[in-house]
Amino acid sequence: MPERAVDVVEAARRRIPPWPSTSPLMLVSEGFDLLKDAAIAFDAGAYYSASVGLRAVGESAGYHFLTRRRVKESGYQIYHPLDLAGKVRRVDFREVKEGLVARRVLTSPLLLAWDRIQERGNSMAHLAARKVSKVQKWLTAGPTGPLCLVPSHEEGLEDLRNASEILVALAAEQIAEP
Repeated sequence: MPERAVDVVEAARRRIPPWPSTSPLMLVSEGFDLLKDAAIAFDAGAYYSASVGLRAVGESAGYHFLTRRRVKESGYQIYHPLDLAGKVRRVDFREVKEGLVARRVLTSPLLLAWDRIQERGNSMAHLAARKVSKVQKWLTAGPTGPLCLVPSHEEGLEDLRNASEILVALAAEQIAEP
């Protein structure tokens, strides 16, 4: 029987280090909720939905990680990025990634996996435009095999595993902070 994606998510959740008084999942709980939804979609064969969901996992968990700091052992202080008018501003994927790179939270392989997950998710979210581009490149290069627009089962499972590893790494780092 093939490995179920929801089992990958649950195994990752169990790898979160112990936390003294509040759940470390609070920091990345939205990421785990999104990851579980993506896993359910994946297990049901809805690869487009799973891919888009996985893209949201990294952005959500990265944003939460970068905008929250532990306060003693009982809670967190939230630091939302503000514009010059003092209003919460939008933060895009690039800026979240730059923040994680600057904090040296994720290994190089996980950063590469995050980029790949983001690219695949974008491809599925903007399928019509991306499809035209991929078909054009495929035709220009001289077709040597079938054109695949959707991640394979193996690629999707790899993305789920990597997204799980990213969440575990972010939670572990947040727990380790003084």
